[in-house]
Amino acid sequence: MYQISQSDLEKLFYKNIQFLDQKKILLRTCLNVPTNEKAEMLDDSRFIESYPLIKELALGAKMLLITAHLGRPKNQETRFSFEKIVGSLQEKFDQDGVHKKVVFLTSISEVNEKVLHSDVDCVYFLQNIRFFKEEESDNLTERAEFAKKLAMWFDCFVNDAFADYRESASTFDVARFLPSFLGPVFFREVHSLKNFSQATKPFVAVLWGAKLSEKIDILKALAEKADAILVWWAMAYTLLEANWIEIWKSLVEEDKLQVAKEILQKYGDKIILPIDHMTVTEFKDPGEKLFVCNHQTIPSDQIAVDIWWDTVKIFDEVLQSAHSILVNWPLWVYEWESTMAGTQKILASVLKNKNAYKMIGGGDSISVLQKAGFLWFDHISTGGWAMLSFLAYDTFPALDIILQSHR
Repeated sequence: MYQISQSDLEKLFYKNIQFLDQKKILLRTCLNVPTNEKAEMLDDSRFIESYPLIKELALGAKMLLITAHLGRPKNQETRFSFEKIVGSLQEKFDQDGVHKKVVFLTSISEVNEKVLHSDVDCVYFLQNIRFFKEEESDNLTERAEFAKKLAMWFDCFVNDAFADYRESASTFDVARFLPSFLGPVFFREVHSLKNFSQATKPFVAVLWGAKLSEKIDILKALAEKADAILVWWAMAYTLLEANWIEIWKSLVEEDKLQVAKEILQKYGDKIILPIDHMTVTEFKDPGEKLFVCNHQTIPSDQIAVDIWWDTVKIFDEVLQSAHSILVNWPLWVYEWESTMAGTQKILASVLKNKNAYKMIGGGDSISVLQKAGFLWFDHISTGGWAMLSFLAYDTFPALDIILQSHR
């Protein structure tokens, strides 16, 4: 797990920026909100979370440029443009009496022009940073040059995008060229995750995943720290098949069966897998066309889409014994109302344990938890992969580079 002292963390907080009103600030925030084909926000949780810092810097700094990413655009698709979100920010400013005009910029040359002739009554918002090919370029020199162009007119950099943890020009490289700090969202995430560096035992993790291959390191790291790991969704079925359980049409990664066997051999006493299932005959919203499989072996014509009550009972018993609980969200095919029963039961089970420190994280955590009526966690992280990476590895590049600059 990543290690950082509280005193070092405090040094990185953006409140340590001196003379804010004299500073031109480059802000990297997290606005990776779900959108429809018209680029309209379907859920504004991340927008609302990011807004207080945007407002504070807009009112306090000499100049502010906002950068963020949206989705994984292959080209410059309209649905991933920030133009309408810029409109939403302007509406929010107007509602709050923030007398600033939000100016939408689509190129680095526009950034340079606006900085040279900056208007104190304006806040600048750059187009989706992933529309620029250099942002995630494999050519590190190209990426660094892009970051240098982005940073060259600014006095300091504030990274408030914990969820956007991958090493890129706007989250990592710019911090090499500017005095850099953490925003409040990033700071809170790290502060909360530090609780799991010395998690009170018993420590139980609830881990989901479409592919075991994506979670091998995470699973191993958690298995070293946790007393039990409750595993489900498709990654559970690779583990089940590795344990000689027939899963038939349910998703399995055949090329990961050997590593799955090795994981079970080493950590099998900690890993708890489903023992019964809700199934369908086709992988689509089944409505009421659901089946119950009362054993681990799944019928040859069916696909598992949720856990069933014997698994829920076993998971519940483990969760009630825990003093620390980590949940990686989403747990199952949550988009379908008909397949949320198991997920809701487990969330209810987690929250029933009043004495445990409870953390949950995942890209859609807040919106789905609101829908399900479950918001009583000690911490809800909007960065599922970021949260797991922080717990699994001893490096976190976007934080490392800022920490290094303060030493």
